Amino acid sequence: MPQHRLKNQPYWGTSQQPVNAKQTAANFLTEEKKDIVADYVRWYVIDRNSSVIDRFKDGFSALQFLTALQRHPSLLTPVLCHSEKRLKPED
Repeated sequence: MPQHRLKNQPYWGTSQQPVNAKQTAANFLTEEKKDIVADYVRWYVIDRNSSVIDRFKDGFSALQFLTALQRHPSLLTPVLCHSEKRLKPED
């Protein structure tokens, strides 16, 4: 004889704990959203621009500038990295 659940009766899992389907789905969707966002950001920042980055590196390599920059990475840090230093008229 099949067992039927009543409409408002919780489903009991193997651990005899009620399973909240909405909460389980929400947790799954939250984790899935994080993965989707991380994949999208990687694509948007790196993969989408990979040809531009490669051309930039090729241009620097042609001038042997990339090799020098790799040996001395702090050389362009003040120019390429954000700084909290406020500019003054004397600068």
